Amino acid sequence: MRHTLAFYAALLLCAFAAEVRAAETDSIRSAIENWMARYPESQYADVYKNFFQDNFGPGHILSDKNAALNYLESEVAEAGAMDGTAFEPTGSKGRFVRVNLSVIRDGIVPLDAYFSAFVNSMEGLSVPSADEWRKEWAEIDSVIVDMGLVFPDEEADRAIVRKALDSGDFAVHHSARYNKAYSRHYRIIRADIVDKMILPLISGQ
Repeated sequence: MRHTLAFYAALLLCAFAAEVRAAETDSIRSAIENWMARYPESQYADVYKNFFQDNFGPGHILSDKNAALNYLESEVAEAGAMDGTAFEPTGSKGRFVRVNLSVIRDGIVPLDAYFSAFVNSMEGLSVPSADEWRKEWAEIDSVIVDMGLVFPDEEADRAIVRKALDSGDFAVHHSARYNKAYSRHYRIIRADIVDKMILPLISGQ
């Protein structure tokens, strides 16, 4: 009897794990579809960057906070068009939000409040280990392949991503094609920080 119960328990666990994997795959597929609908000129590296941002946030930008603040100020002052919506979730988990710099330019959110939210986004943040991220990207890449997506300059981009994964310096830049097609100016802010520090400023107007 005990063996029978253990067998059925194992079957239930396997079924549950399969359901979780299927839900994760569906979420990844949906995130890719949404990204490509918004940015059809994207390349493989741009899709990678979307999921990288969802997992790692803005830490690689915040190594020098003074430089990050100065760059933010100059970008707001010098940028022309600022395409896209004010808020856009990253990846398939939505852990972070791309917050358009237009909210600063248009006087909706003060620059100091925006930058404070940006900095606070890394406090207590848990990010994947190198092996975890390599495994997760392999799963995302398998969904890309299953979807039959083909990107311009894909082999060159895949080489860039492989180099990033091998080196452990996982950040990559948007492709030149993406930057030419879209005038996107944003910073990555953790979703719960947006809720706590940015949205109240907007709703209070």
